Amino acid sequence: MKRGLLATQKSRIMFALKLLRASPGFSLGSIVVTLVSQVSMIISGVLPLKVIILIGSESIPSYFPSYISLFDRSQLIMFLVMLSVAFFVIHQLCEILNTRILTKGGAVAMARLPRNEKLTGLRFHKTYSMFARGLSDTFFVLIATVVLGIINFRLVAFSLVYIFTVSTFVAFKAFQGTRILHKGGFISVVNLFGVFGFLSSFVFLVSDLLRGGQGSVFFAIIAIIILRQIFRKIPRVINNFRGPRFGRDELQVWQN
Repeated sequence: MKRGLLATQKSRIMFALKLLRASPGFSLGSIVVTLVSQVSMIISGVLPLKVIILIGSESIPSYFPSYISLFDRSQLIMFLVMLSVAFFVIHQLCEILNTRILTKGGAVAMARLPRNEKLTGLRFHKTYSMFARGLSDTFFVLIATVVLGIINFRLVAFSLVYIFTVSTFVAFKAFQGTRILHKGGFISVVNLFGVFGFLSSFVFLVSDLLRGGQGSVFFAIIAIIILRQIFRKIPRVINNFRGPRFGRDELQVWQN
């Protein structure tokens, strides 16, 4: 059971790498576009909070950069609103562009790899798209974790302990052949992993701030938004790298 599970996962990884190497330019392009998309979404999420703070203040708060005080408060509010909308539009355009990149990348990879009757057409493009998105999301999670570590190291340390603990427990249950980790049960477990990961890290951040922990409230808000994206992406990474359901024999054909 354990050997079969490990062999299947190894085959999936080798298969994913072969697909992505068959179209490296498009795979790299997807990573870059994904990073721009996610950064734009984070900024578009932070700016409305800044607007609300400004609206609730009689003057520009002192923690804003000094050069901002040169602007009129009303003009600054309108500028931040428009900037937030602009970054949201950039996020949406990047998502559309990424879909087109993955479609083209899948076509190129399909032309370069040997044909297999069991994995062609839409099934092939879906597989390539899932693996490419999984790789892009992995890069985002790694970079976002580094940025979050700069903002609040203790929060990252707590989150990593949570991820390691839960991952070890799930892996142990998988090796035991727990039925809940098969079929739809696995997706539910992974999604719950992301939800509870964010909530537990959020509770830790709040309690740390109440105890006089590091960072200001503004950076805490940024940390929460980044943290939410990280725990949204981790389940997607896991589910995407699992790929469509296919057996080891089918994977072996593509590795030859």
